[in-house]
Amino acid sequence: MFKRIETVVTENLEKGYSINTPLLNISPSITGVFTNWDDSFDGSRHKLRFKSSPGVLLKAVADSSKLHKIDRKKTIIDIYSFTDHSIGQETNSLLPNGVGELKGKRLKMDTSDENQGIFLIAEDGTEYRVAVYVTNTDSTQIFQIPELTAGNYELQVRCIAKNNKKLTIGYHDKTLSVK
Repeated sequence: MFKRIETVVTENLEKGYSINTPLLNISPSITGVFTNWDDSFDGSRHKLRFKSSPGVLLKAVADSSKLHKIDRKKTIIDIYSFTDHSIGQETNSLLPNGVGELKGKRLKMDTSDENQGIFLIAEDGTEYRVAVYVTNTDSTQIFQIPELTAGNYELQVRCIAKNNKKLTIGYHDKTLSVK
């Protein structure tokens, strides 16, 4: 049945007829410029195109549809937890040169890009970038904690999400400290 509809529609459009159905209206149209009333169709200057618009059935569906907003896919980095495996538990403490683990969403990064990675920012603004990664996935980061001095640190994950060009920064919600 669909094959027959396709045949009838294409044959009639080739003949220059318009097609009007409850779903769709299609009409042939020529693009390009004619120089005067006597000018005829020239394939190098003119093109045959088809214009389409919704039929009465689709217009009625559009008018009666109930709409709701769908949030766009989030590109926000979510950090759920930090564990210092040198201490052996989820903690707010950092052991320099220890093994840290982050759990979350959208954590994967290009570690060869100096702008991306896990960063520990000291209170004076000094940034320490993690250099050694054991696991680098969307949900888990296992890494060697850099050599840090005593003090408090903010942990950031910086990455460029897949199919994106902008650097995104995720923040751990707890201050981490080295004693």
